[in-house]
Amino acid sequence: MADIMNTPVVKFQDKGYNCFSQRMTTVRHETNRKVSVAETVDAIQGAFEEEFQVTFREERPDAWERKTIQDFIDQRYTKEEWIFSHKHPRTRMGVGQLKTRGGLLEIYLSLSGASIESILITGDFFSTSADIHKIENALKWTSARKERIEENITSIWHDDMIYGIDVSTLTQAVLLAKENQVRL
Repeated sequence: MADIMNTPVVKFQDKGYNCFSQRMTTVRHETNRKVSVAETVDAIQGAFEEEFQVTFREERPDAWERKTIQDFIDQRYTKEEWIFSHKHPRTRMGVGQLKTRGGLLEIYLSLSGASIESILITGDFFSTSADIHKIENALKWTSARKERIEENITSIWHDDMIYGIDVSTLTQAVLLAKENQVRL
């Protein structure tokens, strides 16, 4: 699991996988049995159809789609210059790690221009998934300026939202991720 997660050493040195184990699981673990990919796909399709009152039907690509697919294969996907190209999106990513009295706080931040495009808050602190998602959602597409970050966190914050961590500490961790950004 550590190889897949690419977990930083500081995480192992601290308290381990507490938050990751709460936020990541497998179908096999949840069902206590081996589940095939086909069974999983069927279950997802069935649930989607039921929830949204739609029916999927399988179709073959038409002539234009087949030609477009073949063009991509011929002109891109089999060409070394495309496979090994270093085209980079305009997105910048940053990671901030901050040891707090509440535990290790890790922020994965994606910036688009001067705004937070996406954010993942993790670590070995105590909170609920619902509260973490609420914070993450409050920060999406907000300005990456300290004042706006604090304002958005404060607007949804309640006591012990993240046990042992306050708004200013969380803001500090977000700003640390912003400072550590690299263009991908």
